[in-house]
Amino acid sequence: MTDLIYPYTFEGGQKAVASEVNANFDAVKMFANGINATISELQTAIAALEKKPTREMFDVYFSFSGTPPVGAYPLWTGETITNCKLLFPDFWRKLLQMAHTNQVPVVESNAAFDEKVATFSQCPAFYIDELNGHVRLPKITRFISSISELSELGNAVNDQIKSHTHNIKNVPILNTSNPNAYLFHRDGARVRTSGYTASEAAGGNETYPKHVKLCLYLQVANNTNEIAAMDTQSIAESLSSAIFRMHNEYNDLSSKLESTACGVLKFLDTEVPVASWHSDNTYNDYPFAADLSLEKVDETRSASVVFNLNEAVSGNFAPICDTFSGGVRIYAKTVPNDLITIPAIICA
Repeated sequence: MTDLIYPYTFEGGQKAVASEVNANFDAVKMFANGINATISELQTAIAALEKKPTREMFDVYFSFSGTPPVGAYPLWTGETITNCKLLFPDFWRKLLQMAHTNQVPVVESNAAFDEKVATFSQCPAFYIDELNGHVRLPKITRFISSISELSELGNAVNDQIKSHTHNIKNVPILNTSNPNAYLFHRDGARVRTSGYTASEAAGGNETYPKHVKLCLYLQVANNTNEIAAMDTQSIAESLSSAIFRMHNEYNDLSSKLESTACGVLKFLDTEVPVASWHSDNTYNDYPFAADLSLEKVDETRSASVVFNLNEAVSGNFAPICDTFSGGVRIYAKTVPNDLITIPAIICA
């Protein structure tokens, strides 16, 4: 939400222009309407967040979706959270604390991370770039098994085949005449010397169950939970209070500008038709008068009439004028032959 900015400013005694006054009124109205829109948008967003599942920071969980949930990062890409220190300060502080107390595994460099990936196809440890504030998340692409003691936490272990035996129908024999030393069954069918799976060996069984590949995620920010738990009524009250203040400011501005406008009034290019002149005995030297209808002028004001150069030097028009309820009266020695235009009339 931006601050309220008035297009025009006014000071005491300054001439007010209606278009400028109205522009300031419109600015206040638009700002108040913007607050109303903000309240509506926040309430909609909060309502949507309240329907989403919430998780705590450092939760690790799997999903059938490849799109990271709100506040989560994937644990199967080895992704780096650039500027993690700034983006997720709570997560950064907690991760450092856990790393320094050996509660999470870490590697000392990106190179060490890449070496583990090259060796094991994964790196179940964090790399924390404390100098620049970056964090590289673990890359976990294979099996995760339970630990028997805390010292095993995060250790990478080579996959090993569990000791087992298979029953083979036809015992292979070594064909020593073949330089490649292929194995042959007694019936002459060639048998692979490596690459067996348990199901391929005749009479054998798989020793591990079928597995499924899912996406692992690490929750780095529980902002969903925090926002959803917000007191929405409190937010509404806070923003409604802002609207109330804007209404007060609008009324205050209105009264101030009204006062300013009423303090000094300026009328430009006022036309005086010949028919406006009539006989008047207020001033003997100027027996004719013309009443000019001007809004917000009354008899309590004083007026200054600025004639065009030709009229000013003609000597036909009185150097004084009078005000009345609804306008200004000017005087002349004789009735002008044509319509005249007065460039400016200022009333205070």
